[in-house]
Amino acid sequence: TVTFTPDAYLKMQALTRQCSTEIAAHGVVEKLDAQHYLIKDILVYPQKVTAATLAATDDYGPWLMELPDDTFNHLRFQWHSHVNMNTSPSGVDDNWYETLLKDVEDFYIFMITNKRNEHFINVYDVTENLIYETSDITVTVVAEDNCNIFDWAQSQIKEHLEEPVKPASTYASYYDHHPYSNLGQTPSSLINERSYY
Repeated sequence: TVTFTPDAYLKMQALTRQCSTEIAAHGVVEKLDAQHYLIKDILVYPQKVTAATLAATDDYGPWLMELPDDTFNHLRFQWHSHVNMNTSPSGVDDNWYETLLKDVEDFYIFMITNKRNEHFINVYDVTENLIYETSDITVTVVAEDNCNIFDWAQSQIKEHLEEPVKPASTYASYYDHHPYSNLGQTPSSLINERSYY
């Protein structure tokens, strides 16, 4: 399970929606236990971007060095947007992931989002030599009171929304409003002696 604080999730979503080019950021992560990770903050680093590519600039190294030790030591998340394209990692993405993993001894999380609210996510558990892929991972947002925001939304929808009842069928709907309908019967005035009724 990869959990975001509301602030971290909103930052990632805002960057995805408001940027017309690719954009990337690192995240500050706390490993809660063997199966649970908490992303606490999102930090945008210096980068050069186009509509479909991005690369860290020469200012990236100095930017990292200026981070407080506690932040730097918990940078275990790399995210970027693919704007309107699908979220599968490219060859360039895979190379960047390999670079970031070189000095990692515990874990690292990679994520790609787009404006269609799709995502790709992998968790590399270096300690256990395991890779968890998108289908293995639950992504959620938990508020300060430990409320899962997505579960909260579903409960509110079920409790407070009344949806319109759909008609039983198109056939029934047609005859319910037809001027000659009377429980599906043909009016006797339309039957004459030559009729087969």
